[in-house]
Amino acid sequence: MRPEYSSSDPPSEKHVPDPRLTQEATTWFMRQSAPDFSVLERAQFESWKRRSPAHALAYDHVRALWNSADLERAAQ
Repeated sequence: MRPEYSSSDPPSEKHVPDPRLTQEATTWFMRQSAPDFSVLERAQFESWKRRSPAHALAYDHVRALWNSADLERAAQ
């Protein structure tokens, strides 16, 4: 199962989240693409994301970076 994507603009530099939270968000983002990502893990992820607005912001930041046109161009 791939992570849920939405098309959104990449976050601006002034909204870059804490590096530690960005790492946690990246781990969650990548884990969701694993074929064995479980219902329990989904619940743990949702709990992590709801724990703090900063967590949700970090996740949205990672997701936006993944979906950015710059990343797509770099991969070509």
